[in-house]
Amino acid sequence: MGRNTGWVIVILFLLVCGGCAKKLETYEPRSSTEGEIKSVLVSYVDAWNRHDVAGVMALWHNDAEIMYGSERKTASKERYRDLLPERMENTPTIRFGSPSIAVMDGKAVAKLRMDTGRFKMPVTFHLVEENDRWFLMRWRY
Repeated sequence: MGRNTGWVIVILFLLVCGGCAKKLETYEPRSSTEGEIKSVLVSYVDAWNRHDVAGVMALWHNDAEIMYGSERKTASKERYRDLLPERMENTPTIRFGSPSIAVMDGKAVAKLRMDTGRFKMPVTFHLVEENDRWFLMRWRY
């Protein structure tokens, strides 16, 4: 194999793997609880990308404190419901990377990367289990 052929293989490998970033959809949960939390996160992305305000809001706990905007203000669930259509219009699609999930005593933290098409940023979701269901309580980015 010639010297140039080796470089071609390396370049092809890098090009192929450049698109191999782990995604939420391919994340393999380590437990049934992680599977439930993954399902909440997948539902969030799906509802957001459909601009389904009710679908997104159904995932938030009634006592949630929801961060929004570049100023990182927080809103109640009721207030965020009013803000969400404009937020979805400004950021029509999102994608989540593969999460790191920690669970303890009915609470969970999911850390991942969010891609809005304009920005890629780390995001941390805090979840709580209530009545055998996981809800989003807050997020930070």
